[in-house]
Amino acid sequence: MKNYLKSYRIHLKVVGPVFIGSGKELSKKEYLFYKNNQIAVIDIAKFYLELKKINKLNSFEAFMLDEHENLGVWIKKNQINNSIIDKCIKYTLDKGDIEETKRRNVMLEFVKDPYGNPYVPGSSLKGMFRTIFLADRLINHSKDYTIQRKQFKEKVFEKETNKKRYLSRNIQDIEAKTFRTLHRPDTKYDDAVNDIMAGFIVSDSEPLSVEDLTLAQKVDVHVKKGAKNLPSVRECLKPGTDIVFTVTIDTSICPYTKQDIIESINYFDDNYNKYFVEPFTAVEYINDGSVFLGGGSGYASKTAVYPLYDGEDSEQTVRIVQQIMVNTTVPDRKTRRSLHKHEDDLRLYGISPHTIKCTYYHDQLLQMGLCQLDKIEELN
Repeated sequence: MKNYLKSYRIHLKVVGPVFIGSGKELSKKEYLFYKNNQIAVIDIAKFYLELKKINKLNSFEAFMLDEHENLGVWIKKNQINNSIIDKCIKYTLDKGDIEETKRRNVMLEFVKDPYGNPYVPGSSLKGMFRTIFLADRLINHSKDYTIQRKQFKEKVFEKETNKKRYLSRNIQDIEAKTFRTLHRPDTKYDDAVNDIMAGFIVSDSEPLSVEDLTLAQKVDVHVKKGAKNLPSVRECLKPGTDIVFTVTIDTSICPYTKQDIIESINYFDDNYNKYFVEPFTAVEYINDGSVFLGGGSGYASKTAVYPLYDGEDSEQTVRIVQQIMVNTTVPDRKTRRSLHKHEDDLRLYGISPHTIKCTYYHDQLLQMGLCQLDKIEELN
């Protein structure tokens, strides 16, 4: 291997269930609660052929058109033998802390490879590192961003906002200042070819197993009102799962080292605890070496607004985030106020957003997407 390429094998240990969506949904007609606390996902085409053999197609077709009934209820009502169900199972997974109820939810699928094995795409992992490196730079070189902070704040409080493009230019400017520093000939400073992260190459994770999946329900933990279960149900990686992948750094264009990775993560963690987690008494502080991966982990874990204003007046920072929440959430049609009532975040709660994204696993309340950096092995 060329001596300017440095490669590492990185292990992340899942602490709170991790969700990376495939974009596919399973309706309540495609899965059922089955044996041994498992969820069975059914191959509907195969199930259809089996039902044809026992003259149950008319009943099944009527069921598929009935938006209220779920698959488990229909199977019991029609006395479908378990041997038929067993033939038609695509895969089973741990049902987690999800309870069987009449009100069945759509289930969001985890991304899987062509062989049906879940994995973590390199793009998701690289996005995680990009947020961490950005936070580190904003925290430790805050004087370099004085102009950007001022412009960002002014844009936040503009009366007229375009929700689709809101703050996009400001965010691009901050990222360009942080990452697009190669200054290649005949290019503009913010051209993508100048991005140092082009030299930070992240593989997909090693394939995982369906046995590493569990079902997790979305739970919003309010800063004062506690936990509230929401309808969304997701296939997630279980706590304890080992996510293994490689990072190759082209040191000729990307300055980051193994030590930078470790230190940047810790700076992010300190900021997250200090500016966001502290008011949430129901949720524990995250440990050094913690990272957030995948979807559903919340605004503060995926953005760098709190790091941008690290060391600034905390009340003013909350006011900025509050206004972002107000401007980017859909208002109530009648009152024109935010459906999530973010207008009152600072006054009532002293934090914005006023909920933290969690789920339950084995009766334990855990932050969504939380992982621990377990080890970094040098490969060359």
